[in-house]
Amino acid sequence: MTLLEEGNVILSRENAILSRENKILSRENEILILVRTRFSIVKTSWERDTSREYEILSRENELLSREDEILSRENQILSRENEIPSRENVILSRQNAILSRENKILSHENEIISRWNETLHR
Repeated sequence: MTLLEEGNVILSRENAILSRENKILSRENEILILVRTRFSIVKTSWERDTSREYEILSRENELLSREDEILSRENQILSRENEIPSRENVILSRQNAILSRENKILSHENEIISRWNETLHR
């Protein structure tokens, strides 16, 4: 397997991971929106009751904690995305080295063919 193919496999796997994490985050975001909507409806009806207000604040704190977790996951995903260009640079550097070697080999072959042609024309 060539370095380019290996790089493609790595990028494909990371893309699949990012896609799955994105789906998870989307689902969690939908749940958060629903919970916040329900929370605001409940909040207005419970504002008169101080013991209920404590429950609301507690739930809000839970939601904020959950939001922090989601933001942390998004940060991890962004970190992984930032690693991809450096991996691509490593792959491109390896490809460049391979192409450079191939160029030297072709140049050497060209030189041999040129000498052979000179020998044939004499």
